Amino acid sequence: MPQIQSYNMMKMYTYLLASLLSSFSLVGQNQFWQKDIEVNNANLRTPKSVVLGELEVDAPSDGFVIVKFEGNVWSSAFDRIVLAASDAESWFSNDGNIGVEAYDSNHIINYFSHSRLYPISKGLKKFYAVGQNFVELGGNGRATIKARLTVEFIASSANNQVVKAKGSIIYPVLLSSKEKRIDSLSIKNNEEGKLIVMVDGACNGDTKEELLLSSSLDGQWNQENENITMIQNVSYNTQLFEYCKIYDVAPGTQNVYLLSKKLKGDSTYDRNGYVYNFNLQFIPNGRKEFTAYHQEISHELKKNDANKTCGELIITSKDKGKALVTYIGHSQSDIKDILSLTLINTTKGFSDSTKIFAQPNVSHNNYVFYQINSIMNLQEGQNSFKIIGNFEPNSSGNGVASIYGNLIIKIVSDDSSTGIHENTAQNEADILYPNPTTGFIHFAGNNQLSSQPVLIFDQSGKLVSSNQYKVINDNSIDIQGLKNGIYFIKVSNDHRIYKVLKNSRG
Repeated sequence: MPQIQSYNMMKMYTYLLASLLSSFSLVGQNQFWQKDIEVNNANLRTPKSVVLGELEVDAPSDGFVIVKFEGNVWSSAFDRIVLAASDAESWFSNDGNIGVEAYDSNHIINYFSHSRLYPISKGLKKFYAVGQNFVELGGNGRATIKARLTVEFIASSANNQVVKAKGSIIYPVLLSSKEKRIDSLSIKNNEEGKLIVMVDGACNGDTKEELLLSSSLDGQWNQENENITMIQNVSYNTQLFEYCKIYDVAPGTQNVYLLSKKLKGDSTYDRNGYVYNFNLQFIPNGRKEFTAYHQEISHELKKNDANKTCGELIITSKDKGKALVTYIGHSQSDIKDILSLTLINTTKGFSDSTKIFAQPNVSHNNYVFYQINSIMNLQEGQNSFKIIGNFEPNSSGNGVASIYGNLIIKIVSDDSSTGIHENTAQNEADILYPNPTTGFIHFAGNNQLSSQPVLIFDQSGKLVSSNQYKVINDNSIDIQGLKNGIYFIKVSNDHRIYKVLKNSRG
């Protein structure tokens, strides 16, 4: 019988340790940072790229960062402006960098988005938004940029591959009305969850040709596939695009295929091509501290619709925290119309920092693709996040626009910073004191803990002891023998986990 009890106790330790490690490695450390960037009339016709903004982050552990630079650029006609997110003060070719061009003096607004995935070690690291005008030099080389630089830190996980990404150039590729697999990327997960697929980049093709892009988990095109129509520009035959799809996935290896086919155009034209960043992110279900929600959007916007809600996602939260809110999609509108789209948290109202402008550049290409990222506060109770659409006063087209896309919200609750969620019904300081402690910890108001064994884990989730420590008669634990640091304590007949700081003086 003692052997069976010992075996069962060991199973419980192992299960708890695995749970703590999982929570610590993936959930608790995820963080977001963002900086608004506004640069007026900057000279980008320079030998080296220009740093438009920088953001320093403090990674709490080793992991990954997704760095995004997105917004609007106003430039003189016939200039092509390269814009990129980077971990250095320059941009690099062949990683999906974005070039935007003003085609004439009446259509000088362009939207851009560029993302990169980098492995990162614990500590301080800077990331940059950069730009340069070095080809297509028909204008004066100056640009005004209103944008955001966003960094999302993702902790490494022992249980799952949490992110995968690559930059690709697929050129040339012969496309026809039959779909073709142009790329693939795999990620392995041991839990159920959501798989977010994002692609941002540019496609090349012949004038007035229409291409479709989609993703698939089985490599086949079907009615459930999301697709994007990309109608080529008349100037240098390049269309920027954004793509997003969210899959509910079971445990296993997920093979994600990018598919493309030609909806209109010459099937013998062999100079189609793609330059893009292909990103996968896995988020487990049932995690309170780091969760994701999404809502697909399809809406018709009319000129007399002032501050029209084009999409909304309502979340009820038991905790405060931070939300990384992303709207990724596209619109179709007349070439003479200018749309504005604003991402808001209704508890805070409008903010110009999240407003972007969308204007088609040529008459047959009335698609504009965009992505808006904003870090917003999450309140206890109901939270409403909206994408608001308007026609700008100087619009003179037909006043009708179609808005499509996905509203995605990733949440990090305030109590996740420890890496382990303490499931307490009341203030921990009222239950366990003193905290910090020099050696003794006392439990208040619970006379059922005496002589109970105690599990103690260090900050990495390593089991420090399972039998040396017990609750003594006055409901106390003596941890004088432990080194200074943060520990997590679990009493065997108490469902809660307590975080304690051991800080001996001298």
